[in-house]
Amino acid sequence: MGKIVARILVVIFVLIALFVTVNLLAYNDYEVAEFGNTSLVIVDDHLKEYGYNNGDLLIVSRSNNDKIIVGDKIIYYVGESVNSSTAINVGAVSEISDDGSQFFILKDDKNTLGDSVNKDRVLGSTDSTKVCPTLGGVLGVLESRAGYLLIILLPTVVIFAYLIRKVVVELKEDEKKN
Repeated sequence: MGKIVARILVVIFVLIALFVTVNLLAYNDYEVAEFGNTSLVIVDDHLKEYGYNNGDLLIVSRSNNDKIIVGDKIIYYVGESVNSSTAINVGAVSEISDDGSQFFILKDDKNTLGDSVNKDRVLGSTDSTKVCPTLGGVLGVLESRAGYLLIILLPTVVIFAYLIRKVVVELKEDEKKN
């Protein structure tokens, strides 16, 4: 029974380690993991003002970007990279350019225009966004340098060393039998 539980735990650990590694490899310039039309955004203090909680994980889909209309709230990239002061923002679409390639965002409740956003910088509509409470915080810890080192890499090395030791012991036992 103990071996079955241990194997299940190892399989779960390996799946989590693979997911975190693939997620880190899928980062773009804004440190957002992109998988095709889906982006994984970890909510920080800046996005709290839009009704999200610190540590939430937003699963944002671009699949409905062609259906965005005036009045929709969208999540979009601001600046050139994560080094800018605000990498991701949320805003209501107040106007769409004639060719549909650009959105104009309301800056505040006074109907003043704020950002002008190209369509390719839009992550998606808030309506099509799924919110996973606290998963962003967990993922953020796993993706941090210290978290990845201590929670992913170190146990992987220990498991690998254990398996090598087990193989060496079995080889020595086979030599003794022969």
